[in-house]
Amino acid sequence: MLIAGAGSSCLLNTGDEAILVGMIKDLREHIPSVEFVLASRNPEGYMARYGIKEIPLGDIVQLIDAAKRSDLLILGGSDDPYEPPERPELVHDAFAHTVEENADLIIDLLMEFF
Repeated sequence: MLIAGAGSSCLLNTGDEAILVGMIKDLREHIPSVEFVLASRNPEGYMARYGIKEIPLGDIVQLIDAAKRSDLLILGGSDDPYEPPERPELVHDAFAHTVEENADLIIDLLMEFF
């Protein structure tokens, strides 16, 4: 399983990096074969300590290839206005559940796919 991502976690932000590392740790506990690739502005190799392949943010060809090859694409950390998807594959009221319940739901959904 390949998860590709982009967002503020790729900009040397300690708080966002901690969130990313926690998410990766939890996913690897449940899906040991999972691989990660991130669009990054970090110095080359910065995320290697977490077993994450990085693609330079400006390398459009590699970014498109990673998105096409990925099983899941995670985009976050944007300041752009939210535009709801026209046909969402999943609708979930995250505010009606605890963080732990939401995490469990997401992991359960991923396990159904893989």
